Amino acid sequence: MTHGIKRSLLGLFTLSFAVAVPLSFAEAEDWMTFTSPSGVYQVRMPEGLKSSSTQFLVDDGLAVHSEETSVLIDQRPYQNTMKSYIVKFDQTFGPPLTADNVGQLLNEEFQNYINYYSQFEGVVKHQDTEGYNGHWGGDIMISYKDKEFGQQTIRARILYGDDTRLQQIIIGSDDLMNSFATRDFMDTLIFDPGVSVVKGRVREKWLTMESPTGMFTMLYPGEKAPPYFTDPPKASWDDKNEIVAAVFHDPVRNENVYFNVYGYKFNTDLDFPAIQEILTKRHINKYRSATKGIRFAKGIGDPKEEGMLKYPFMETTYPIKPPKNLPYISNVRLRSYHLGKNMIVMETMTSNALFTSSLVSNLMSFVNFQPDKMHEAVQPATPTADVPAPIDTTRPEDQPAVPSKLRPGQKESDPKPAINLSPAPKEAQPEAPATP
Repeated sequence: MTHGIKRSLLGLFTLSFAVAVPLSFAEAEDWMTFTSPSGVYQVRMPEGLKSSSTQFLVDDGLAVHSEETSVLIDQRPYQNTMKSYIVKFDQTFGPPLTADNVGQLLNEEFQNYINYYSQFEGVVKHQDTEGYNGHWGGDIMISYKDKEFGQQTIRARILYGDDTRLQQIIIGSDDLMNSFATRDFMDTLIFDPGVSVVKGRVREKWLTMESPTGMFTMLYPGEKAPPYFTDPPKASWDDKNEIVAAVFHDPVRNENVYFNVYGYKFNTDLDFPAIQEILTKRHINKYRSATKGIRFAKGIGDPKEEGMLKYPFMETTYPIKPPKNLPYISNVRLRSYHLGKNMIVMETMTSNALFTSSLVSNLMSFVNFQPDKMHEAVQPATPTADVPAPIDTTRPEDQPAVPSKLRPGQKESDPKPAINLSPAPKEAQPEAPATP
């Protein structure tokens, strides 16, 4: 593979064939019908393809997937060209997508392709929003200049189901776009979106991480699951405060969930008025100065109960003005537990849509307050990565890091409403489409 192809392709997609030897022209004669591991799609592609898959458990017995299948064919020395066939899909862990959602998301994906290929003098040759076989979506074709192969073209079909975004991509010479091979690849796609019912409970699959002082524990995915979860939780602390922060990414909506757990130690016993003041000054006032209309719920706890039910708690949910770099962040949910001089605060920040997801609903239940087990602060063990650097807790940072109840095999009986492309796309930079 040449440097020119690496620059053009790998900036767009994380391709499993990037480290493999491309198929020769002779080896690419035979085609096969490929079905994705999760059953979301079926398509005819050249043999010798590479496939990768990520499964992310978002609730007990429910998982979303991210999969990519690709093949790169090197036609040299017969022709000075390469061609690539790619199918990839991601699923949202948020609520089902609507026609309006798809209109905006499709517009953004088109703009990502246009912005990226503008650095290669890209020209849009075709663009439509006609969808495919009753599915929401559209098609874009861009001609661009490659330093080694000259004039090249990328065609990308982008489709949406209630919970899935699929991209079917072919890259090569202009002549390839009208060939029998392209028609065979594009016209044989069967798209059958739906999240999967799987075996397993989140509490059994995720790992337990203890905070630096041992004031609390939290569950987190034990293994990286890109693009949904790419880094272990990060911890920071001083003599009186600690925080453990985790980030989850929804690749379809291109939105993050920021989940922060704070531990505070004070010199005096805490009561509900003190807790409300702490929540207001240390959390609410970071994002809004006026607190009118914010209501707090509280419970006194019962020492005879097991787990978190024995501790007094206070919670609230409130809207905020989105940060400039994270325009989708619109809501914050706080829940605190306290006993004596110690308290924890769980803080979830994300969009309106993701606030209703199973993942967000579960995160706070995965935290355990244990003030009786506190110790001198130590760096938490994070088996999946190196020790993280301390983080800035003043506001969330956008870190590159989803459900409908449809399952693979189920069919949509109702026709899809027409999508509306009127929403203006978010400001985008020339970067990889469909990657967080």
